[in-house]
Amino acid sequence: MEVLDATTFSTQLKIPIPTGTGGVTRQPINISMSAAGDFMFIVVKEATGQHALVTYACDISSNIYTVVSDSNIFVSTVKSNTILLANTPDGSAVFVLDAYAGKIYTINRDGSGIYQPDTKVYTINSIAKDMVASPDNGTVYILAQTNLSTSFAVIDIAKQELKEYKYPASYSTIINLQRLAISPDGTRLFITDADITGVRVVSTSSLRILQTLTWERDIRYPMGVTMLPDASSIYFACVNSNNIAQVFQINS
Repeated sequence: MEVLDATTFSTQLKIPIPTGTGGVTRQPINISMSAAGDFMFIVVKEATGQHALVTYACDISSNIYTVVSDSNIFVSTVKSNTILLANTPDGSAVFVLDAYAGKIYTINRDGSGIYQPDTKVYTINSIAKDMVASPDNGTVYILAQTNLSTSFAVIDIAKQELKEYKYPASYSTIINLQRLAISPDGTRLFITDADITGVRVVSTSSLRILQTLTWERDIRYPMGVTMLPDASSIYFACVNSNNIAQVFQINS
């Protein structure tokens, strides 16, 4: 992995990924970080299909990154599989989702600061597309789709409960949701919709669409979406038009 300067994008440091059992090389496939930047989480994969979560304690000011845990999670040899990763902002819980198997694994930080896989494994019945944790560290939202039918899975972290919600069949012909981001106050999900070339604003409490933002030209097939910490701007990446769109949000 490389650490880049956010202004010049020049390489500051290369962080080694520890080898697996027997010294085998492991490929990084997903990355996330706690809100304070004190922990970094990497999902890695061996040639055998063994997937693991490597956790680093981070001292960003000194550019020091130390492995604090390395946990095997599951085995999957599916080449086209999607592996999603999300963590609570405080870094106390990490969620790794195997989209092909429909399994969600939890890795929790114990009192000594070590991350250990939980025995609780969640199962969803649709194909997951994206996953995000709420700012209050209490909930995980998963966007899923099967046969163009959109659904959400919601995990109550404290209760270790998962519930699935499906949009009505009539919605299947008018929405094609792709990726999601959550507002800083945790009340809204911002989800790219490739069919309407824009963003759907969804309530986290009701999962209803509250607002739709669309473009008439220059934007095609939006996918990735992110938001500034103060919610003043939303950015999404568009695959077919090969560009990035920006939404300025006016807060009341």
